[in-house]
Amino acid sequence: MAERKAVNKWYPPDWDPSKGSINQYRGQHPLRDRARKLDQGILVIRFEMPFNIWCGQCERMIAKGVRFNAEKKCVGKYFTTKIWEFTMKCPSCSNVITVQTDPKNTEYVVVGGGRRKVEDFDVDDAEVIEFMDDETRAKINADPMFALDVRGSHKLKADLDAERIRELIDLQSQFEDDYATSRKLRSDFRTAKRVRLEEAKEAHRDNLPYPLLPASKTDELESTRVWFGNEKPSPNHHLERLSKRHATILPVASSTSGSRKVHSRSAAIELAARRGINISSFRKHSPSLSTSHPPSSTIRVTRKQRSKSPSNGSASLLGSQYDDDDDDD
Repeated sequence: MAERKAVNKWYPPDWDPSKGSINQYRGQHPLRDRARKLDQGILVIRFEMPFNIWCGQCERMIAKGVRFNAEKKCVGKYFTTKIWEFTMKCPSCSNVITVQTDPKNTEYVVVGGGRRKVEDFDVDDAEVIEFMDDETRAKINADPMFALDVRGSHKLKADLDAERIRELIDLQSQFEDDYATSRKLRSDFRTAKRVRLEEAKEAHRDNLPYPLLPASKTDELESTRVWFGNEKPSPNHHLERLSKRHATILPVASSTSGSRKVHSRSAAIELAARRGINISSFRKHSPSLSTSHPPSSTIRVTRKQRSKSPSNGSASLLGSQYDDDDDDD
């Protein structure tokens, strides 16, 4: 942003270098609106909250890392180090929060408009360096044995950290060869892509709108338990259906049951011939035909060209040929 502002400037035709810089010619500061209070020693900067704080008015917690447009000014010195004060407003209310630097303790201090959120943590869990206070430093300088214990604890911690660092180095060494790692990754991706394409083709062939899961042993067992019925259709089911359809519904005597069966069978054969159904192979499989005729009997019906002369229903079988050995009797 600063580089863009430095090079992308428009110079008016009436400007020349003798009039100074373009900012002097226009009567403005290079920092523009950020320097509007520069005569009061205040500069507007981007300030990032160094820790979590509570707002003193709305009790909102402002998290660490939240940025503000803060007014920065010098309010004093600690020896030769300046003490800076940052003033900003709470995002939820108009409360003014003031934070100052503390060069003595190397930290920030909330001096107005809020309070710091107290958070306790373990140095080892947070993996940060623990600084010694003044009392510990004085004790180390005065007591050699205490100093030896402190150095021993530091050495033990350094050994543990070194072991962990070696583990991290070994882990990273697996990916040291970038070419081999990239080649293996691309090969695995191509293999998976081929599998997905094959599955997509199979799903398209089966006209399924969604992908299917791969077959498993459970699917095979479940498919064997599916029952589609234990009765197979009879080879002459067409003839039997026609015989039942054209059978009489009136009650008849038992003595005429044989003639009734013959009449139904004859009507069925006539209708089958009329519809062009070949029943020459039905005799051997039909139980009704085998019981009403001797085994040597043969029934054959073939459809031929109908006669153009008018005929009744029985004459519709003109051209059909019947062969029955029992007729000689």
